[in-house]
Amino acid sequence: MAERNDDNPTAARTRLLELFEGDDWDFSKRARREGKLALHWLYNREPTDGEMVGYVISLLESNLTLRCAPQGDPPGSTGIAWQMTDSRNMLVKLRIEGGFGEKRRQEYAYVQSIHESVHPK
Repeated sequence: MAERNDDNPTAARTRLLELFEGDDWDFSKRARREGKLALHWLYNREPTDGEMVGYVISLLESNLTLRCAPQGDPPGSTGIAWQMTDSRNMLVKLRIEGGFGEKRRQEYAYVQSIHESVHPK
């Protein structure tokens, strides 16, 4: 298991890849809905969850800049997300969830958002 460090993009990238490749992942309703629309160009149809995960893995493996995005107000109060923007201006926001205490779900990668960035490159 990679070191858990909320401000270490290298450790986060390694752990996210481990979780995605181990099939320990989930989508927010928004990420699933918007991702199917945003990634339609990739398959000329709505991609499956597995295909969207494959896309995310390919981005993580490509070593795009992984930016730390503290969530909540004040920043970081609801955790840390990790963001990447690909060459097509697609923004992917990920979190590492779970893993705390016996009653909580084991650690998993959570796809919080996949959509076209509103910030032009």
